Amino acid sequence: MNSLIIGIAGGSGSGKTSYLYAQLARRAAEGQRSILLVPEQFTSSTEGRIYRELGDGGSGFVESFSFTSLAERILSEEGGAAIQTLTDAGRVTLVRRALEELQDNVQFYHRHRHSAAFCQLAAETIDELKSAGVTGEAFARLAEGCGPESRRLGEVALIYEGYETLLQQTGMDPSDRIELAAARLELGRLHGQVDEMEPMAQKYDQLKDYVATVELDAHHKAQETIEQAKTKAEKIQTDTRQWLDQVLSGYSNLRTEMDRLFQQIRELGEMGVQFDQADEAAQRLQEQGEQGDQAQEEEVQSEAAEEVESHE
Repeated sequence: MNSLIIGIAGGSGSGKTSYLYAQLARRAAEGQRSILLVPEQFTSSTEGRIYRELGDGGSGFVESFSFTSLAERILSEEGGAAIQTLTDAGRVTLVRRALEELQDNVQFYHRHRHSAAFCQLAAETIDELKSAGVTGEAFARLAEGCGPESRRLGEVALIYEGYETLLQQTGMDPSDRIELAAARLELGRLHGQVDEMEPMAQKYDQLKDYVATVELDAHHKAQETIEQAKTKAEKIQTDTRQWLDQVLSGYSNLRTEMDRLFQQIRELGEMGVQFDQADEAAQRLQEQGEQGDQAQEEEVQSEAAEEVESHE
């Protein structure tokens, strides 16, 4: 069964208690320990019945407690048992002190502050309210809606609140020890959860440190990569600038050489023109020479012819 609380309902004599003891016997036979909670007045009789029902072997696996004795057991193991707790007489005395300090604020009950019976009844009433989980403040709010009895119940709430105020200065009410025991149990449960979570917290710290280390290493590697890339980029930029300077210098030299060649070509062109002019002049001289030779030859032939004719 998965329920935290299992309710067993039935009329008187229907076997509820017998069923409960049968379950205790079954758990004892399985080696499981059990706690049986009973009202205060049934504590002794319950222990006797546990022994009769389960025998020597089984009864050792069952412990019976009232809520008060269970609270004391918890406080003795978890801490808090040494806190000063009021006796019944001390509670009555504290109620009387609360009435005396309230004075004119309590009109109906102030005259009863010297009555032991009234103070005893008031202490028992406060005990009932505490058992029901009703605080003085909550009771005062409830009293406001009770019609004609609102003023009387309101004064009871004032006595209750005054009692609580004085209680904080003197010790602890017996009823409050049950709440203290519950608080100790809750604190122990929380401590258990903390203890269970401690390894997880340590693993988390280790993981956090590891992640931080990885991030730091990654950052360093990234910085190193950036520095290397920056160095390479600067080297490439320097090499490119040097190469470009060399290219520009070579281009300048080439341009100078080309200009010199073009100048030589232009000069050769001019010399060609001069050569052509010289060729033309030489041609004319040659032609003139040939014409002179022909005229001289004709003149020689003419003179020879005349000489021949003269001989004849």
